[in-house]
Amino acid sequence: MRKFIMMLAMLALFVPVPAAAGPEKCIDYSFTYTDGHGDSGYVCGTNEVTSGLHVNSLHISCSDDFPGGYSNGKSDLDGHQVASYSITKYKDGEFDKFCGGVRVTPTPVPPTPTPVTPTATPVTPTATPVTPTATPVTPTATPVTPTNTPDPKVTPTDTPIPPTATPVTPTATPDPEVTPTNTPVTPTKPPDPTSTPGTPPPTGGVDEVTNDGVFLIGAAAAILVGSAIVAMRLWEKSRGL
Repeated sequence: MRKFIMMLAMLALFVPVPAAAGPEKCIDYSFTYTDGHGDSGYVCGTNEVTSGLHVNSLHISCSDDFPGGYSNGKSDLDGHQVASYSITKYKDGEFDKFCGGVRVTPTPVPPTPTPVTPTATPVTPTATPVTPTATPVTPTATPVTPTNTPDPKVTPTDTPIPPTATPVTPTATPDPEVTPTNTPVTPTKPPDPTSTPGTPPPTGGVDEVTNDGVFLIGAAAAILVGSAIVAMRLWEKSRGL
Protein backbone atom coordinates (compact mmCIF):
# COMPACT_ATOMS: atom_id res chain seq x y z
CA MET A 1 0.00 0.00 0.00
CA ARG A 2 2.81 2.29 0.87
CA LYS A 3 4.54 1.52 -2.42
CA PHE A 4 1.35 2.37 -4.33
CA ILE A 5 1.06 5.79 -2.74
CA MET A 6 4.68 6.55 -3.54
CA MET A 7 4.12 5.57 -7.19
CA LEU A 8 1.15 8.00 -7.44
CA ALA A 9 3.26 10.74 -6.00
CA MET A 10 6.01 10.11 -8.55
CA LEU A 11 3.46 10.21 -11.40
CA ALA A 12 2.05 13.49 -10.13
CA LEU A 13 5.45 15.08 -10.44
CA PHE A 14 5.78 14.18 -14.12
CA VAL A 15 2.17 14.78 -15.32
CA PRO A 16 1.92 18.36 -16.73
CA VAL A 17 -0.72 20.61 -15.09
CA PRO A 18 -2.76 22.71 -17.60
CA ALA A 19 -2.16 26.42 -17.24
CA ALA A 20 -4.95 28.58 -15.85
CA ALA A 21 -7.03 30.27 -18.57
CA GLY A 22 -6.21 34.04 -19.07
CA PRO A 23 -8.70 36.86 -19.56
CA GLU A 24 -10.65 36.92 -22.83
CA LYS A 25 -9.42 39.67 -25.16
CA CYS A 26 -11.68 41.10 -27.88
CA ILE A 27 -11.25 43.97 -30.36
CA ASP A 28 -13.86 46.19 -32.05
CA TYR A 29 -12.35 47.82 -35.17
CA SER A 30 -13.40 50.10 -38.01
CA PHE A 31 -11.33 51.33 -41.00
CA THR A 32 -12.32 53.86 -43.71
CA TYR A 33 -10.20 54.23 -46.86
CA THR A 34 -9.77 57.27 -49.09
CA ASP A 35 -11.55 55.56 -51.98
CA GLY A 36 -14.77 55.40 -49.93
CA HIS A 37 -14.55 51.71 -48.95
CA GLY A 38 -14.22 50.46 -45.39
CA ASP A 39 -13.72 47.40 -43.17
CA SER A 40 -15.12 46.84 -39.65
CA GLY A 41 -15.71 43.92 -37.30
CA TYR A 42 -15.36 42.38 -33.83
CA VAL A 43 -12.81 39.60 -33.09
CA CYS A 44 -11.65 37.79 -29.94
CA GLY A 45 -8.38 35.97 -29.20
CA THR A 46 -6.48 37.49 -32.14
CA ASN A 47 -5.43 40.80 -33.63
CA GLU A 48 -4.91 39.60 -37.20
CA VAL A 49 -7.76 39.73 -39.74
CA THR A 50 -7.21 38.29 -43.21
CA SER A 51 -10.66 37.55 -44.62
CA GLY A 52 -13.72 39.54 -45.60
CA LEU A 53 -11.69 42.68 -46.18
CA HIS A 54 -11.13 45.19 -48.98
CA VAL A 55 -7.40 44.90 -48.22
CA ASN A 56 -5.23 41.79 -47.90
CA SER A 57 -4.79 41.86 -44.09
CA LEU A 58 -5.17 44.12 -41.06
CA HIS A 59 -3.07 44.11 -37.94
CA ILE A 60 -5.57 45.58 -35.50
CA SER A 61 -3.24 46.70 -32.79
CA CYS A 62 -2.34 50.07 -31.37
CA SER A 63 1.28 49.35 -32.27
CA ASP A 64 0.46 50.29 -35.92
CA ASP A 65 -0.83 53.88 -36.02
CA PHE A 66 -0.95 54.09 -39.86
CA PRO A 67 1.12 57.26 -40.34
CA GLY A 68 -0.02 59.22 -43.38
CA GLY A 69 -2.68 56.58 -43.94
CA TYR A 70 -0.24 53.75 -44.60
CA SER A 71 0.77 50.77 -42.45
CA ASN A 72 4.19 50.57 -40.80
CA GLY A 73 4.53 47.07 -42.24
CA LYS A 74 2.24 45.00 -40.03
CA SER A 75 -0.82 45.32 -42.30
CA ASP A 76 -1.08 44.64 -46.04
CA LEU A 77 -3.37 47.38 -47.38
CA ASP A 78 -3.02 46.31 -51.04
CA GLY A 79 -2.48 49.91 -52.18
CA HIS A 80 -5.31 51.38 -50.13
CA GLN A 81 -4.80 54.45 -47.96
CA VAL A 82 -6.41 54.71 -44.53
CA ALA A 83 -8.46 57.90 -44.09
CA SER A 84 -9.50 57.15 -40.49
CA TYR A 85 -9.68 54.20 -38.11
CA SER A 86 -10.66 53.24 -34.58
CA ILE A 87 -9.61 50.27 -32.43
CA THR A 88 -11.31 49.54 -29.08
CA LYS A 89 -9.93 46.72 -26.90
CA TYR A 90 -11.87 44.83 -24.19
CA LYS A 91 -10.80 42.36 -21.46
CA ASP A 92 -13.48 40.04 -20.12
CA GLY A 93 -16.10 42.41 -21.57
CA GLU A 94 -14.64 45.46 -19.87
CA PHE A 95 -13.15 48.41 -21.74
CA ASP A 96 -9.34 48.25 -21.85
CA LYS A 97 -7.88 50.61 -24.46
CA PHE A 98 -8.71 52.81 -27.45
CA CYS A 99 -6.63 54.14 -30.33
CA GLY A 100 -7.36 55.64 -33.73
CA GLY A 101 -8.05 58.92 -35.46
CA VAL A 102 -8.11 60.69 -38.80
CA ARG A 103 -5.05 60.16 -40.97
CA VAL A 104 -6.06 61.60 -44.34
CA THR A 105 -9.03 63.77 -45.25
CA PRO A 106 -10.57 62.05 -48.24
CA THR A 107 -11.31 64.17 -51.30
CA PRO A 108 -14.75 63.36 -52.58
CA VAL A 109 -14.74 62.32 -56.22
CA PRO A 110 -17.85 63.50 -58.02
CA PRO A 111 -19.56 60.76 -60.00
CA THR A 112 -19.19 60.95 -63.74
CA PRO A 113 -22.58 61.63 -65.23
CA THR A 114 -23.68 59.40 -68.06
CA PRO A 115 -25.15 61.38 -70.94
CA VAL A 116 -28.73 60.47 -71.63
CA THR A 117 -29.90 60.57 -75.23
CA PRO A 118 -33.43 61.91 -75.45
CA THR A 119 -35.81 59.46 -77.11
CA ALA A 120 -38.91 61.64 -77.15
CA THR A 121 -40.30 62.45 -80.58
CA PRO A 122 -41.02 66.12 -81.13
CA VAL A 123 -44.73 66.81 -81.35
CA THR A 124 -45.88 69.11 -84.15
CA PRO A 125 -48.58 71.48 -82.95
CA THR A 126 -51.89 70.90 -84.75
CA ALA A 127 -53.88 73.73 -83.23
CA THR A 128 -55.72 75.92 -85.75
CA PRO A 129 -55.57 79.66 -85.15
CA VAL A 130 -58.93 81.02 -84.06
CA THR A 131 -60.15 84.22 -85.70
CA PRO A 132 -61.87 86.52 -83.23
CA THR A 133 -65.58 86.98 -84.05
CA ALA A 134 -66.48 89.50 -81.42
CA THR A 135 -68.47 92.49 -82.73
CA PRO A 136 -67.65 95.89 -81.26
CA VAL A 137 -70.45 97.14 -79.03
CA THR A 138 -71.65 100.70 -79.57
CA PRO A 139 -72.44 102.44 -76.29
CA THR A 140 -76.21 103.11 -76.01
CA ALA A 141 -76.24 105.09 -72.80
CA THR A 142 -78.45 108.21 -72.95
CA PRO A 143 -77.34 111.29 -71.04
CA VAL A 144 -79.60 111.93 -68.04
CA THR A 145 -80.94 115.45 -67.62
CA PRO A 146 -81.32 116.56 -64.00
CA THR A 147 -85.04 116.71 -63.09
CA ASN A 148 -84.75 118.34 -59.69
CA THR A 149 -87.45 121.06 -59.38
CA PRO A 150 -88.28 123.17 -56.35
CA ASP A 151 -90.98 121.68 -54.17
CA PRO A 152 -93.92 124.12 -54.02
CA LYS A 153 -94.97 122.63 -50.71
CA VAL A 154 -91.79 123.74 -48.97
CA THR A 155 -91.97 127.29 -47.66
CA PRO A 156 -88.93 128.97 -46.14
CA THR A 157 -89.41 129.15 -42.42
CA ASP A 158 -86.69 131.66 -41.62
CA THR A 159 -88.72 134.66 -40.25
CA PRO A 160 -86.89 137.64 -38.77
CA ILE A 161 -87.42 137.75 -35.01
CA PRO A 162 -88.04 141.26 -33.72
CA PRO A 163 -86.10 142.23 -30.64
CA THR A 164 -88.04 141.65 -27.44
CA ALA A 165 -85.87 143.68 -25.11
CA THR A 166 -87.94 145.99 -22.89
CA PRO A 167 -86.42 149.17 -21.47
CA VAL A 168 -85.85 148.85 -17.76
CA THR A 169 -87.28 151.58 -15.61
CA PRO A 170 -85.31 152.32 -12.46
CA THR A 171 -87.28 151.02 -9.48
CA ALA A 172 -85.15 152.56 -6.77
CA THR A 173 -87.24 154.14 -3.97
CA PRO A 174 -85.98 156.43 -1.28
CA ASP A 175 -84.78 154.63 1.82
CA PRO A 176 -86.73 155.94 4.80
CA GLU A 177 -83.84 155.02 7.08
CA VAL A 178 -81.45 157.45 5.33
CA THR A 179 -81.65 160.97 6.72
CA PRO A 180 -79.82 163.80 4.96
CA THR A 181 -77.03 165.03 7.18
CA ASN A 182 -76.16 168.18 5.26
CA THR A 183 -77.05 171.24 7.31
CA PRO A 184 -77.61 174.47 5.40
CA VAL A 185 -74.84 176.95 5.98
CA THR A 186 -75.90 180.44 6.87
CA PRO A 187 -73.65 182.95 5.12
CA THR A 188 -72.17 185.66 7.31
CA LYS A 189 -71.59 189.09 5.88
CA PRO A 190 -68.06 190.43 6.39
CA PRO A 191 -67.81 193.69 8.44
CA ASP A 192 -67.92 196.92 6.55
CA PRO A 193 -64.53 198.66 6.87
CA THR A 194 -66.14 202.09 6.43
CA SER A 195 -68.56 201.67 9.30
CA THR A 196 -67.91 203.00 12.75
CA PRO A 197 -67.50 200.42 15.46
CA GLY A 198 -70.46 200.30 17.82
CA THR A 199 -72.85 201.63 15.18
CA PRO A 200 -75.79 199.26 14.57
CA PRO A 201 -76.16 198.02 11.01
CA PRO A 202 -78.63 199.85 8.89
CA THR A 203 -81.98 198.25 8.41
CA GLY A 204 -83.94 198.17 5.18
CA GLY A 205 -82.63 199.61 1.98
CA VAL A 206 -80.50 197.96 -0.71
CA ASP A 207 -77.96 196.30 1.69
CA GLU A 208 -80.67 194.45 3.62
CA VAL A 209 -82.31 193.11 0.48
CA THR A 210 -78.92 191.90 -0.85
CA ASN A 211 -78.08 189.99 2.30
CA ASP A 212 -81.45 188.20 2.28
CA GLY A 213 -81.00 187.17 -1.38
CA VAL A 214 -77.56 185.73 -0.71
CA PHE A 215 -78.92 183.78 2.23
CA LEU A 216 -81.77 182.32 0.20
CA ILE A 217 -79.45 181.35 -2.67
CA GLY A 218 -77.02 179.61 -0.30
CA ALA A 219 -79.84 177.75 1.47
CA ALA A 220 -81.28 176.59 -1.84
CA ALA A 221 -77.85 175.38 -3.02
CA ALA A 222 -77.30 173.45 0.21
CA ILE A 223 -80.71 171.79 -0.12
CA LEU A 224 -79.97 170.79 -3.73
CA VAL A 225 -76.57 169.32 -2.83
CA GLY A 226 -78.06 167.35 0.08
CA SER A 227 -80.88 166.03 -2.12
CA ALA A 228 -78.39 164.97 -4.77
CA ILE A 229 -76.27 163.09 -2.21
CA VAL A 230 -79.34 161.30 -0.81
CA ALA A 231 -80.52 160.34 -4.31
CA MET A 232 -77.06 159.02 -5.17
CA ARG A 233 -76.93 156.84 -2.07
CA LEU A 234 -80.41 155.46 -2.72
CA TRP A 235 -79.41 154.58 -6.30
CA GLU A 236 -76.19 152.86 -5.15
CA LYS A 237 -78.14 150.87 -2.55
CA SER A 238 -80.70 149.73 -5.17
CA ARG A 239 -77.77 148.54 -7.37
CA GLY A 240 -76.34 146.52 -4.53
CA LEU A 241 -73.17 148.57 -4.33
